[in-house]
Amino acid sequence: MKGIIDVWVTPFTPDLLGEAVANSTEWKDGIAKWHMEERYQGKTADEFTTMMDEVGVERVLIVGAKAYSAIYHKMDIEWPISGIIDLVQSRPERFSGLYSINPYYRMDEVREMERVIREYGFKGAQVTAHGYERAIDDRDLYPFYAKCVELDVPIEIVVGSIIDRAPSEFGRPTRLENIAMYFPELRIIATHIGEPWVHEVISIAWKYPNVYIATTAHLPRYWSPSLLQFIDSSRGKGKVMYGSAYPTVPMKEALEQIESFGLKDDAKRLLLREVALKVFKLE
Repeated sequence: MKGIIDVWVTPFTPDLLGEAVANSTEWKDGIAKWHMEERYQGKTADEFTTMMDEVGVERVLIVGAKAYSAIYHKMDIEWPISGIIDLVQSRPERFSGLYSINPYYRMDEVREMERVIREYGFKGAQVTAHGYERAIDDRDLYPFYAKCVELDVPIEIVVGSIIDRAPSEFGRPTRLENIAMYFPELRIIATHIGEPWVHEVISIAWKYPNVYIATTAHLPRYWSPSLLQFIDSSRGKGKVMYGSAYPTVPMKEALEQIESFGLKDDAKRLLLREVALKVFKLE
């Protein structure tokens, strides 16, 4: 099999990662709660690509997720877009970018998303709606979805529960149906596997040809049996793609666990590479 594609990696350099963590409250608390401090020390671009080579990862999509705190009513995570652009441009054959959306900025943010995608070749968009107290099918997000259709790029939408304290209902997977029906041309990736509604996200990915699932933010050993069965079945082949949300999920550990599942060869190829190539048009 050719190299693995990881569809979600957090900006990983010590300066970008360190500044984002230092300025956060909820994210920093989550890192401490789950004892992830060592993982969040950061790596240089050279160190990171060496790690990619060691585990067989060919390309990563870098997601500087913007997250608003519903508890503290302030931005909890925000990344300088210039830093992400510089990181992507440092290794264009290995790193690609996704533009993360802040819906509070409305049309100004739509225009900025378009600028970054057009000028710097970002491969799509991403949104974590929960903390903004917006459901994923809220009208404030529809202009972004429409622009993604116009630009012919996919969007990663965080579904289910997240580490931040915000109502999980905002990311209920059944809300994807409204988006998928309104925008049948929009390639939708439901990230974070939809916990605790994994069965819902599976049924919607199976039902709608433009909806996919990404395995981000959960170590494979915690994936539900129903998700594994879906990945390895004729119903689910071609609908699920691998993502780590590194450094939350270490690449080496995650890929070793996937290897231990004994997936069919074609299912594994689709999960680890081919679905992402198709959806993000990486070839």
